Amino acid sequence: MLRTSFYLLLCTIIHGGEAPPNILIIVADDLRPDCITLTGAKVARLPNLEQLAIRSCIFTKASLQGSTYPAVCVASRAMLLTGRGVARLPANTKEIRAIDFSSTLPRAFQSLGYTTFHTGKNESRPTNLYTEFTQTQILPRSVETEAKHGADVAKFISAHTDKPWLAYVEFALPHDPQDAPESFYERFKPADMEEPIDFRPEHAFNNGELKVRDELTLPRPLTLDSVKGKRARYWASAAWMDQQLGVVLSALKTSGQENRTLIIFIGDNGLSLGDHGLLGKQNLYAFGGMHIPFLVAGPGIKPQKSEALAQVHDIFPTVADAAKCPSNLTQGVEGLSLLPVAQGTQSQLARTYAFSRYRNVQFSVTGGHWKLIYYPEVNITQLFNLQADPTELHNLADESSAQLIRTILEGELAHWRKSL
Repeated sequence: MLRTSFYLLLCTIIHGGEAPPNILIIVADDLRPDCITLTGAKVARLPNLEQLAIRSCIFTKASLQGSTYPAVCVASRAMLLTGRGVARLPANTKEIRAIDFSSTLPRAFQSLGYTTFHTGKNESRPTNLYTEFTQTQILPRSVETEAKHGADVAKFISAHTDKPWLAYVEFALPHDPQDAPESFYERFKPADMEEPIDFRPEHAFNNGELKVRDELTLPRPLTLDSVKGKRARYWASAAWMDQQLGVVLSALKTSGQENRTLIIFIGDNGLSLGDHGLLGKQNLYAFGGMHIPFLVAGPGIKPQKSEALAQVHDIFPTVADAAKCPSNLTQGVEGLSLLPVAQGTQSQLARTYAFSRYRNVQFSVTGGHWKLIYYPEVNITQLFNLQADPTELHNLADESSAQLIRTILEGELAHWRKSL
């Protein structure tokens, strides 16, 4: 208790006599990066997220370092809670244990004197990391429990106005089967859904993971009608999640804590929904598995769109930076603080390239303007000019004019793969 009080007093002094900020981290399950109009949505379907985006720094090129498991969300959430990259995660999801990391996000904030709260879906692994929160609850996925996540976080926020807190909220939607109340399904019609990027009944080649569960959620070969039906359910489910987000944000405002709470909202991974002939998140395309929505809002944050190469394992060092967390509580963290970019004091990160992988069958590297994906099992390389071709339609890997950038990116990717 004395140690906790010391850290809290120290942080208050460092923050100029004011209490350190509350931290609210919200994760949506399988939410695509083009979920709001500021990141490419043609229609505003998620009103609460749209409103949050207006006062946010939006990292438009955010991603995660990938996964060695088909359940990409497991790796994403483990990287979030530990600040480590994908290479530091065990090959077996059940072996991701809090005790094996010298620091974790909930442990650090407990030491700072924060009250910490977690609520999430029952499939959210690794569960061992959640035991370090002051209070944690893991609920079965359903329409009702999605509402309970929102209501319980609102209750937590309203009950903790006198000392700093951290809330980690894992909504279970819009992950399949895309649960939502019937009234929400009625609002989203298949005929109104946009066509997928580069729609085709099957992916153009074997990417090493065409038979995984996500890819079997619709009959094969895909049809435009079946994909649009799935998209309608998806956005209905996302809208139900967004309504619960509104409950949380309303509680924050009503309790008078909006101006002293740092908010981070992300999707744990993306989802293809028919793009390139794929359905799931086990791929490295821009709107597939690893490109995510990533918003930062709160005191001192500059509303803007940033192309800095943010990644999921940057969240821990970012919130630690905001709370002026002593370095001994973040030992081993590999991510970078996004705070200087989010506050507008710098435009880029020290990170020149962002890497990602899916198991051992897909690897990618991007410097922001160009992106290379390599499929070692079939020896296929894709190279995209993201400035001219953000939806990754035109493979320039064999174009003579692109050979220099291909060579540079292949060298960077080969170097990163050696570290895995």
